[in-house]
Amino acid sequence: MMMNSCAKLTTIYRFGPDYPKVHPHLKPYIDEVAKLSKGCLGVGIKYAGFFKKDPIPDSVVGRASVVLPYFDAQFGVDSRRWYRFSHMQKIMLVAHELYHVQKPYFMHKYKLDGWGCGEHFMTPKMNTHWCDSVNYERYVKQMQDCK
Repeated sequence: MMMNSCAKLTTIYRFGPDYPKVHPHLKPYIDEVAKLSKGCLGVGIKYAGFFKKDPIPDSVVGRASVVLPYFDAQFGVDSRRWYRFSHMQKIMLVAHELYHVQKPYFMHKYKLDGWGCGEHFMTPKMNTHWCDSVNYERYVKQMQDCK
């Protein structure tokens, strides 16, 4: 979140044939998003991991990209913040990054509702747990849009 989905992440990750592909702490969330989205998101993701601060700005919580030379989609989340998020926030963050990976042409939706929550789960800023809880059903329906 908060960054262009076309960012090159090879300087952050060491993904490839000799490195771990999906971090075990992210796998259950990827699986849950795949189930919630009815297979629109999370299916076939090959690389997902954590990054630390450098060289990521503090405002960035997640990043998604296509990695060369493997041509595999990948995403990562800030390890410093991941463990402070609620389960619902983790689901929404993973869904957000998977959407960037699987729909790289789709950018952020900036419209906010009357409570200041993103009207779409692809809001560029991380929602609060409360916003994700109140809008959960709508966000799940948005995840199910495979177009």
